[in-house]
Amino acid sequence: MKRTAASMKIQSKLVIALACLGSLLCVMLYAFMQWSFDRGMINYVNQQEQEYLSTAANRLAEHYSEYGSWENLNGNRRLFGELLGDLWPALQLPPPPPHFSERRPARASDQAHLQRQRPFRDRDFSPEFRREKRPPPKGHFERANVPSLLDANKSPIFGRYQDNHLISPIAVSLNSENNGTGEEDETLSKQAAPTIVGWLSIPPPRYSLDKFNLSMGEHLEVAFVLVGLVLMMAVLFIGVPLSRHFVNPLQQLAKTTYALTRGQYPTLAGRHRHDEIGQLWRNIASLRNTLQANETERRRWVADISHELRTPLAIAIGEVDAMLEDVRPLTKNNLMSLKQEVLQLNRLVNDLYELTNAEIGALRYNKTKMDVRESLIQALQRFEELMTEKNLQLDVQLPNHSAWIHGDVQRFNQLMNNLFTNELKYCNPNDTIRIALTAHTKSRQLEIIIEDSGPGVDDEDLSKLFDHIYRVENSRNKNTGGSGLGLAICEKIVKAHDGIIRASHSPLGGLRMTIQFPSINR
Repeated sequence: MKRTAASMKIQSKLVIALACLGSLLCVMLYAFMQWSFDRGMINYVNQQEQEYLSTAANRLAEHYSEYGSWENLNGNRRLFGELLGDLWPALQLPPPPPHFSERRPARASDQAHLQRQRPFRDRDFSPEFRREKRPPPKGHFERANVPSLLDANKSPIFGRYQDNHLISPIAVSLNSENNGTGEEDETLSKQAAPTIVGWLSIPPPRYSLDKFNLSMGEHLEVAFVLVGLVLMMAVLFIGVPLSRHFVNPLQQLAKTTYALTRGQYPTLAGRHRHDEIGQLWRNIASLRNTLQANETERRRWVADISHELRTPLAIAIGEVDAMLEDVRPLTKNNLMSLKQEVLQLNRLVNDLYELTNAEIGALRYNKTKMDVRESLIQALQRFEELMTEKNLQLDVQLPNHSAWIHGDVQRFNQLMNNLFTNELKYCNPNDTIRIALTAHTKSRQLEIIIEDSGPGVDDEDLSKLFDHIYRVENSRNKNTGGSGLGLAICEKIVKAHDGIIRASHSPLGGLRMTIQFPSINR
């Protein structure tokens, strides 16, 4: 069963889910309507009976006020029917036979008839008897039950009483005897509280409501069957297009991702949607662009590395062949030229190795608390003689106090060596190199600025300086141009110290390198 559900298509699952949901709602609505109808109809019928009881109780209260007791109603069904017959037709009795209206002594010939016939008063006129004789018409609410009269203690005077009967009190105002004036009698009458002298009860309706419920239930069943059929048609005509609206983009996404796994980069459509599927389209499009950019960068990287390795190897092989064929003599100078090419190739391989380690996180960093000011002074001392030989002017601006960061001293020295080496390569004699260290207390940042007045860099080249195998000097001269990996390695070292490095134009006319590190307290 699980395997079958897992193998079903989303469109089929969605249609089945909508159909099940509609059927469930239909059943719940039918049950609720049936329950609500039963409760509402029963309350309505009980309310109607209660209103009849209240009207009948008022009539009986007037009768009690007139006669002062219930004695004349005790067993007198005819009088009881005359009082309430218009409310309960079942209480009305046919006219009595003539021998009941003529008050004459019974003759001997009538004795046998009188013995065979029960007295009229003793006949069974109970609600059950009349229900059997005169059933109500089908589909109508006949009040087949007749009321019963109870005394103040709820003892039956006329009829029967049970605990589930509907009852209504019969209250009258009993005025005590008073010898005062008429005004005093009127005042006492207003002040006398009504007294309950009896109760009027009636059994709750049963058979009439059940028959009506049965008829109403049949109509509800037919109506809900029709609603169910209409709902199924709506699921087919609305659910199927709706499921396609969601499924078709997913199928296109599946084809696109499959093409990406094969190294293809198809054009994506459907990103104009603003729902979750549209967001998924945009994420897939971003993934496609990233993969395509990485593939382009990889191909360029392979091409540049091949060129960088091929150039010194080709020069070295050419010089060796020339000396072997006696084109060039085997002298110390020619061997030194060959050694330079080998050293260039060795530097390139070492830079590639360090850059690869930096990208995969294999470079080791032994971070401790280090003084950036002291490390900068030591780096300047290492390059001071070389800069003096090239007649470069140094402008050093360092604070008088120490500046601390959490970093690796060896990697920091490697960072400074790469940057100062670039200054020596690209600055012309008599150029100015400015080195400044600033501590920003509010932002808790240390900022190092290294800028020069040498040849500048075009705007389009600034954003590419940290790319692999990228050099502004396209001649790739072995004396000036490096491997093109130095700044890429610098960027990896700075990021490993939670810092940033960026290149910009210098006010001196050359290139400015700005490095920021998070500072720490001593």
